[in-house]
Amino acid sequence: MPDSEVKTQIRPLILVVEDNVVNQRLIMTILKMMNYQIDVVSNGREVIEAWSRVNYDMLLMDGQMPVMDGFEATRIIRERETSESRPSTLMIALTGQAIKGDREQFLAIGMDDYLVKPITLQQIRALMNNWLPMSSGSELSGPTLYCYKPLTA
Repeated sequence: MPDSEVKTQIRPLILVVEDNVVNQRLIMTILKMMNYQIDVVSNGREVIEAWSRVNYDMLLMDGQMPVMDGFEATRIIRERETSESRPSTLMIALTGQAIKGDREQFLAIGMDDYLVKPITLQQIRALMNNWLPMSSGSELSGPTLYCYKPLTA
C-alpha cells in the first residue's frame, strides 16, 4: 500500500485516576487490550498536574482518594476550563458508593458519567464504546473481570 493510502488511527489518551494499585492495573490492562493509551495517577493533586500538561480525551476518576478527592479535583478542573476557555474534558466517576443520589451528585459537580465498583469488563466496554468509540479491533471479548475497592473499617 502506498504511503498516501496509509491511514493512521489516533488512539484516545485516557488518564486513570485511582489510588488502589490493583484497580489501576486491572483498568489499565482492559483499556490497553481495547487499544487505548493510558496514563495513571493516584490522587486529585496529581490529576490536576497531569491534566494541566496533557490534553486527555477522558479522565476515569475515583471519587475517594488521599491528598485530594475526585470531587475537589473535578471542581478545580471545571473552573480552570471555564477561566482558561479550554474545551470540556470528558470525566467519568469511578466509585465504590452506590447510595441513592450519588449519581446526581457526581453529575452536579461536573462529571459526565458514573460507574460503580465492582466494575466489570462489559461495563467498561460499554462506557468506552459510548463515549470514545474506536474502529474495529477495539472490541474485547473474554471472561468477566472485576475491579474491587477494598473495604475500609
